[in-house]
Amino acid sequence: MFLTNAKVILDSIHRTYSKAKDASQVYEIKVKTSATKQGSRTVTEYANTLQNLWQELDHYQVFEMKCLEDAATLKKIIEKDRVYDFLADLNPKFDKVRIRILGKEEIPSLKETISLIRAEESRRGIMLEPTSFGRINLGNSKCTSPTRRKRTGRCIRAFMEKQTGQFMVYLL
Repeated sequence: MFLTNAKVILDSIHRTYSKAKDASQVYEIKVKTSATKQGSRTVTEYANTLQNLWQELDHYQVFEMKCLEDAATLKKIIEKDRVYDFLADLNPKFDKVRIRILGKEEIPSLKETISLIRAEESRRGIMLEPTSFGRINLGNSKCTSPTRRKRTGRCIRAFMEKQTGQFMVYLL
């Protein structure tokens, strides 16, 4: 078989080896995407996993549009569906942020949504899940036990994060 020019050669190679429009691959990726849950992963790990699957899906799904407006509309619809998929399988601890995002008049882009959830994860990590702190007791010596319920005076406890050297002071 002799091919006459480079375009004919490339078209032949494309027909022979291309996996675009492969329905079984699309199905397999869709199954993986729908089965992907955040679970014990961080938001970043979860988002990266989904984005890798979506990138692979984009390779296999080929949409031929007649005009640019239709292509832009389809892109917005696909992105909105991906925002919904991302939010649907987040852990329940992100329900408040999920409700805020879905309550907006216009759904934010996927990147904005991931950024909002990452910010909430970071805030929760700092505020709700304390890391190991070194404890220093300043002030009234009557308030030495952290489990002591009775307030016999004013007690100030300073907690220092060992890694960064930042201080947080609480009045107890």
